[in-house]
Amino acid sequence: MNDPKRLRELRILMGKDYVLLLRQVLQDMEEPHAHLRKAVSRREGVIAALHALRGVASNAGCDDLNTLCIQAEKALHGGIFPAACLAAIDAAIRRCRSLLESEVAAVAGR
Repeated sequence: MNDPKRLRELRILMGKDYVLLLRQVLQDMEEPHAHLRKAVSRREGVIAALHALRGVASNAGCDDLNTLCIQAEKALHGGIFPAACLAAIDAAIRRCRSLLESEVAAVAGR
C-alpha cells in the first residue's frame, strides 16, 4: 500500500471499493500504532505490539514497515531496545498514512 504504482493498480481493479479499502487500512493501522507507542513508553508489551502492527503492515502490503517490525522484534529478543528502529517504524507509519490519506482525498474528490 505504500507503493504509488501498486495503489494505481488497485484503484483500477477495485473501482468504487478502492476508497473503502484504503479507509479500512488506515483504521486497521491506527490501533496497533497507538498500542506500540504506549508499549514503548512503558517498555513492556513491545514485542506483542510490533507483532500486531506487523500483521497489519503485511496485509496492507507495507513491506518496509513489515521489515522494520521484524528487525525490532529480533533486537528485542536479543535483549536490545531498538530505539532507532522504533523511530524508523514510526516514520514509516507516518509516510504510509500520509500516502493513503492523500490517495483517499484524491480519489474521493473526483
